[in-house]
Amino acid sequence: MSLSLIFFYDRSARSPRASHDLYPMFVIVQEIHIGTFFEHLESTIALILLVSIFIKLSITYHSAVMGLCQLFRLNDRKYSI
Repeated sequence: MSLSLIFFYDRSARSPRASHDLYPMFVIVQEIHIGTFFEHLESTIALILLVSIFIKLSITYHSAVMGLCQLFRLNDRKYSI
């Protein structure tokens, strides 16, 4: 299932319409029309994108704090956060 979704995304992102857009995933999702329920999935994709950005930034920030604490040999991380 996931392999077919990756293949669909790869082929759709190379289309002339999606290749010039900033977020080709939104263009791909706008083209999905399955019944009356699965018509506007852009908000779902935006929510997934925002959550993934938040998780990536949180991991990056935590790694930076841990690296600075190890660099300066700080035992108490309470003041560095």
